[in-house]
Amino acid sequence: MIVISSSADLDVHVGQHLGHSHFVDVTQEHIDRFVDATGDHGESPVLGYLTLALGPALLHDLIEWRNTRMGVNYGLVGVQFGTEPAAGSRVRLSATLLNSHDLGNDGVQVTLETTFEIEGTLDRACVAELILRYYFNPT
Repeated sequence: MIVISSSADLDVHVGQHLGHSHFVDVTQEHIDRFVDATGDHGESPVLGYLTLALGPALLHDLIEWRNTRMGVNYGLVGVQFGTEPAAGSRVRLSATLLNSHDLGNDGVQVTLETTFEIEGTLDRACVAELILRYYFNPT
């Protein structure tokens, strides 16, 4: 896990693979609750979005943000869904820090290449670039 307290802390990790998160169980209850929340009861492949929604929580295994007043999910680039996780499967996240840009006003934008993997297979559930913005407390 890397600890980030300022934009300077990010610079040394650009281009680095940050590791893998723990595996999270995908239960039938998770699937049912997600399907109910989206209102999509089989009309489209909704479980890819469930996988993507696990990203922020799993990123906490890889990056600890300190001295921040706010974090924002800013966007996604090039989302590709693969195998949807079935109930009873386990999914984890791996990430590489692609870049970091100073936004001024104590803000930073980071782009992470993320891959969601299904345990025991070579299958990828999702690959996406996540764009996040964090704002540090004024120094």
